[in-house]
Formats: sequence, structure tokens, C-alpha cells
Amino acid sequence: MKRIFNHFSVKTLITVITVVILLNACKRKDPYEFEEGEAKIKIVNALRGSAPQDFYQNNQLISDQAISYGQASPYFTIKSGLSQLIMRNGGTSTITIASDAALQNDLSYLAFYYSDHNGETRLTGFSGQSTAPDSDKAKVRFIHLGVQLGGGINVQQGSNNVTPSLSFGAVTDFLTIQANTDLQLSLAGVPFSTISGSSFQGGKVYTVWFDATSTTSFDYHIVNPE
Repeated sequence: MKRIFNHFSVKTLITVITVVILLNACKRKDPYEFEEGEAKIKIVNALRGSAPQDFYQNNQLISDQAISYGQASPYFTIKSGLSQLIMRNGGTSTITIASDAALQNDLSYLAFYYSDHNGETRLTGFSGQSTAPDSDKAKVRFIHLGVQLGGGINVQQGSNNVTPSLSFGAVTDFLTIQANTDLQLSLAGVPFSTISGSSFQGGKVYTVWFDATSTTSFDYHIVNPE
């Protein structure tokens, strides 16, 4: 089980989550320090080949329709504080992941359903909030969920190296790029594909996640702002 929590620098998801869980176990924090109220969460099904997923908080069904691979749900309003977030195969009682979550009041979260190197399903979330950029800029966060991929993904915009080489589990902070300008993607230093600049409008904030189709090929997916 994994906790949903807030902010990242470029580092691996699994390592950071493990550290957070260990710290929480050592400190034995009072569970009532998380104020109960409302939070919002968007769920992305990033597990290629998975069945569409229903989303629950504790035993309450939250999603009104199952979330298929590659889809991002709308933002759901859920309870903040401590709870369990659960994914089930759509229309069934089969639980695919149950994740302990500590959600802060009045924050918006973006959570990804994916699998790790051992083939175990994961649900990992981040605060989805960032200040809007200038009208000629966009902000983008990049997440590498391509477990099969051999080699790191680089993102460039012209001569600007937007990201370092991203390996599986890496996530960036929100990075500022030029709006309406193409992004070039490379794999292990070899040019691979381009994301059209029309995908990134001025003054908007986006998340781009990658997954693998093989050890030498990957797809990109854009979570648009709302």
C-alpha cells in the first residue's frame, strides 16, 4: 500500500514513497492532524492492458463510469484526511490496488494507476496545483511510467534541454516552456518523436506521462488542464 502525498523533485516514485512510509511509521503521528474536509482528485489509468477501473474511497464508489487505459477521469470531490483509495475492475468486486492516503483539505491531486518492475499495481498521487505561467509560456510536469523501456527519455525544446534523462518512476517539478512550440523527445540520446507545440497553450498547466510499448518504444499522453 502507498500513501498519496504532495510534492516531488526529480526522483523515483518508489524510493520516495518508501521513505515517506518509513518516516510515518517511525514518528507515529497523531492521525487527527489531517483535517477532515474536502479534496479533489483526478485518476489516470496508465496501466496498459488493464481492465477499466472503478475508483472507490473506502467502500464508497466515486467514479460514475470505469476509467479505461489512457483515460483521465474528471476531478472527483472526495473526503480529505486519512482514508483508503481503492481501484477495482469495472463492475466487479475485484480489488486491484488499495492505497492508504493522507489528503490535505482543499487541495487537488492527480493520481496514476500503473505497474512497477515486479508487475505489482500501484496508485501514486501528487498535488496537481501550480501557479499559472505568463501568457506566452506553459508549465509542464513529466512522469515516466514506461516500466519496459530500456534507456532514459529526454525532452528538449529547440536548444533548451527541458529535462534530464528520465528513467522509470521519475517525475519532474512543473517546468516552464515556451507555449505553442514543439517538444522533441529522444530515447537514450536518439531522436524518437515530437509533441506538437499546439498541445501547449499559453497560461496553462499540463502533465505529460510516458509509457512503454516495448523496450525501445514509448508513447506520450497529455493530461489537459481544467
